[in-house]
Amino acid sequence: MTQAISQLPARQQLSLRLALALGSILAVLAILVLLTTSSVRFAINAGALYEYDFDQYDISLRTGIPRPELTRIGAEIRDYFNNDEEFIDPRATIYGEERQLFTQREIIHMKDVKGLIQKVYLLQWISLGYLLGYAALYAAFRRGAALTLLARRALWGGGGTLVAILAIGLVALVAFDALFLKFHQLGFSNDFWQLDPRVHNLSAMFPESFFLDATIFVALMTIGQALLLVAVGGGYSWLRRRGRQGDEEGAGALTPGLESQATTP
Repeated sequence: MTQAISQLPARQQLSLRLALALGSILAVLAILVLLTTSSVRFAINAGALYEYDFDQYDISLRTGIPRPELTRIGAEIRDYFNNDEEFIDPRATIYGEERQLFTQREIIHMKDVKGLIQKVYLLQWISLGYLLGYAALYAAFRRGAALTLLARRALWGGGGTLVAILAIGLVALVAFDALFLKFHQLGFSNDFWQLDPRVHNLSAMFPESFFLDATIFVALMTIGQALLLVAVGGGYSWLRRRGRQGDEEGAGALTPGLESQATTP
């Protein structure tokens, strides 16, 4: 591929090299997006994370909803995020009385949350599709060098993800309240997210502490995936370098013998 590029006119060479560089940058960014959205998607559907919240923050005591009911409601919410229903309107036993769980304000907010989650899912698929296409193109045009180049992109993408997540994580640990507020201001076009836990069961069931725990969970999961990419990409690149060095040393060791044979009468 490099030889083919060198045979093109100078202007076309520049355009093609810029396109390849842009494609590589987008691949690194796509790795960041894919790892982050995959972690977010896993957290959204992780029943254990909901159960931890209900137990850790005494949600049954705070809301008057029996503990088994909370498990059922958590499952209904996860199903809602993944089905085609526009609204969720569950009923629950609250202080011994069965009634509607959410107010109209909470129902509308849950619709907004679902819309945001669907965008996260879409970003996950787009980034995955781009990376698969990127890998396929390199496999088709670079052939023998494709694995080495893809390993480098994995190394860069994993490293970039680590830097980004660690930076955001530090900000979240220092100023999570401000970050949480800004997320809602940017993520939603209305103020239905402003809920009072004394009035709205949704905010009582999922306090801000839950979202801090979920953020830490997502960050740790993303870091784990990024470390795996760095290990695989870096390990493969290291083995390739060791292999080339071994070939060069072997060729160097054969050269004196060949020279002596050439000078023997």
